[in-house]
Amino acid sequence: MKRMLVWLIVALVALMLAIAPGAARKLRVVATTNDLKWAVEQIGGKNVEVVALMHPLQNPHTVQPRPSFIVQLNRADLLVRVGLDYEETWLPPLVEESRNPKIRRGGVGDFDASIGITLLEIPQGRVTREQGEVHIFGNPHYWLDPENMKIIARTRTIGLTQRT
Repeated sequence: MKRMLVWLIVALVALMLAIAPGAARKLRVVATTNDLKWAVEQIGGKNVEVVALMHPLQNPHTVQPRPSFIVQLNRADLLVRVGLDYEETWLPPLVEESRNPKIRRGGVGDFDASIGITLLEIPQGRVTREQGEVHIFGNPHYWLDPENMKIIARTRTIGLTQRT
């Protein structure tokens, strides 16, 4: 657990330097889940202001977007998302509506936590909605594995180094 936090601290420091060099204000972060919000808060401490879009008990497939989400995304320096198809039904239109180029896919403030993760339970063959809650890219709950948190931090640090 301590090694995981060290990697996440390195990643957040790199983020802060890349996104807001010399800035005195807190880094504004929007996380899609409360788990990701908690991780950013643990690392960033008083240097970050973090909100989660999803309620802790909410089903990610039935998120009801609210106008406040667009405002939060518009002001964000960083969007931390699970990725894959976890938020695909509701997040992309909100990001587009926010008119914040930093958090669009590929932007300096876009953090898809699934990059570099070895995915499990990837469905084989034809996938249809009749099969129920099927994730076409694999199990999106990868971030619950502490070993994957190290990969997430490492991947983000490398990506920021290449952009700055």
